Amino acid sequence: MARSGRTGRGAFSRGRGRPEAWSCGSRSSWPRSCSWSSSDRRGGRSGAPVSTSGPPRSPAAKILPRAEAVRRAGPGRSFRLVFTNGCFDLLHRGHVECLVQARALGNALLVAINTDDSVRRLGKGPGRPLVAEEDRAMVLAALECVDWVTSFHEDTPEALVAELEPDVLVKGGDYTEDEVAGAEAMRGRGGRVVIVPLVAGCSTSGLVRRLKEQS
Repeated sequence: MARSGRTGRGAFSRGRGRPEAWSCGSRSSWPRSCSWSSSDRRGGRSGAPVSTSGPPRSPAAKILPRAEAVRRAGPGRSFRLVFTNGCFDLLHRGHVECLVQARALGNALLVAINTDDSVRRLGKGPGRPLVAEEDRAMVLAALECVDWVTSFHEDTPEALVAELEPDVLVKGGDYTEDEVAGAEAMRGRGGRVVIVPLVAGCSTSGLVRRLKEQS
């Protein structure tokens, strides 16, 4: 990864640990106080995360087709991208805590969700997903910690990870690092794979089971 005095994706200011193109407030408030200046865009790239000090973006504006997500956040970007993925069917506290921790690892968080067909192939159970793809995307996009949401139709996001080349790949503690799709490629190019501990008692499957027991 490039350091001070060099340009390109992931270039960092000396001693600051954040991309040179970002203007940030105090260290204690980083990264949520970061803003993006149009004059700092490298190679004419647009669509970098916006400052939280300005008017909030609508959730719908944060939902991107796959090709657009790669255009905005793929190789050549000048900010530190964190990537995570999942079904996010019935969003719960465990999901939110994982996403908040993921966002703190970089300058932008892109969340990729399984399409409805992809969820069905995973064998989550009858009637899954409970929440349609468009609705799952909208709920995620409404979270402050999420910068973009996109989707993938494959069983795993490995191909999307290869297209985006994120700086950090985050998954929940129900995975080991070696089980994370795209982990080997991430390590091969110097990226990080981070496993976030689970929140005890929080799972969509558990919620579904309790709802059935109470019905």
